[in-house]
Amino acid sequence: MGAIIDPEKGAARELPLERYDRFDQRDGTVATTIQINQRKDGSFAVGVFTDVTDALATSREAYQPRCEALALDLGLNTLFATDQSDLIDRQWQSKLEYHDRRHQPACNRPTEARYQAEQSSTLPRIRNRHARMDQK
Repeated sequence: MGAIIDPEKGAARELPLERYDRFDQRDGTVATTIQINQRKDGSFAVGVFTDVTDALATSREAYQPRCEALALDLGLNTLFATDQSDLIDRQWQSKLEYHDRRHQPACNRPTEARYQAEQSSTLPRIRNRHARMDQK
């Protein structure tokens, strides 16, 4: 399955791909676009795109909500709690804290304005030091 067109020569290059059940059962039209990724181990993986626009439109039209409205309670430890007692994204606060710790060093970097202020305050001291060294 599959062929790649060589843009320099205009000739098709066969690319043998192995099919699998999920691909064969997927609704939609196989697109003319593929994605080639090199894995960490050096091997390559090929992804074949499928246009699912029509399949999703049909699915959306057939959707029947189970209730008229859904109440959500926003929280920090559990992001959402529904009126049906479903807890969505438990341990949300610990996840937020983890990302906060990861990004905190970037937030502590000097901003351009603070950098300019530091430079302007040190510049007179440097000039004074050079002037004293010139006098000696």
